[in-house]
Amino acid sequence: MPAELTAYLKAHHNALYPELRALWDENGDKAAGTWEEVFGATARADEIFMAWHYARFIQAVTARGKAAYNLPMYANTWLMGDDARPGDYPSGCPEPRVMDIWKAAGTAIDFYAPDLYAENFEQWSQRYHRDGNPLFMPETRGGALGAANVFYALGQEAGFGFSPFGIEDETDAKSELTASYNLLASLAPLLAERQAAGAVHGFVLGKFRSSVDFVMNGYTVHVTLDELFGDRATSGFGLIMATGQDEFIGAGKGFRVTFEPRSPSARQVGIAAVDEGAFIDGKWVPGRRLNGDENDQGKAWRFDSRQVTAEKVTLYQFE
Repeated sequence: MPAELTAYLKAHHNALYPELRALWDENGDKAAGTWEEVFGATARADEIFMAWHYARFIQAVTARGKAAYNLPMYANTWLMGDDARPGDYPSGCPEPRVMDIWKAAGTAIDFYAPDLYAENFEQWSQRYHRDGNPLFMPETRGGALGAANVFYALGQEAGFGFSPFGIEDETDAKSELTASYNLLASLAPLLAERQAAGAVHGFVLGKFRSSVDFVMNGYTVHVTLDELFGDRATSGFGLIMATGQDEFIGAGKGFRVTFEPRSPSARQVGIAAVDEGAFIDGKWVPGRRLNGDENDQGKAWRFDSRQVTAEKVTLYQFE
């Protein structure tokens, strides 16, 4: 085992990917020895061996390239399932369980990215958005699924790139992906600012998950599928940004939002106003004010299930 690798593992022990840390711990956290002595006589040890040598070579090539043309560089990853056996796919690339091995091998690569086609999109996104590694998606699904997933990637995981494979097939002005991209493009300056402040959450709802909760500005924010009256949504997606203490901007479709003060002594909260609108040249331009059924008589912030929209809500508190 290279001494620089075991030194890295020791220095970063608590921050290592849980599976890698567990494998090292199970074998005694050795600081020296053969690959099998340090990681056991397992297929995972073989994968770590391959990852180290691939990474050493690619880090060296990347460093030479950046010396000539200093651009941020990334490595993208062919993902396999958790139970896939190394050797049955192009193993050794920066899967989450060996990303630390790549980091130990050099610093020329700035971030690591997934080719993400798996159904558990959120889980894989979380695995790559960790330990200073930002989420960048160089290859993923497009269509209706991509139109929803992009809100989670950019909203919940502060992603800064999302590129569906075959994007040239998504140029129809009426496609769902086009609609999502157009809306997010108009929000981009504010979204980048709110990402940096940690003041944005994204979500995808459907049969697998019909609701999600998170905390913003002293409120528990409850997001559910919009199920009022006969126009019940079976799926929904979006993001919510805090833009003031009692002001939020949301985007997406097919969901409804309620707010609950977290402080036991807090007053009740109501919906003061909901406005549809759009960002034009970086400025919010309000459209219709939504009342009555559109805000559940002042109790909920609703997003139409038929099309993606942007809305601003203002809250008020009362005794």
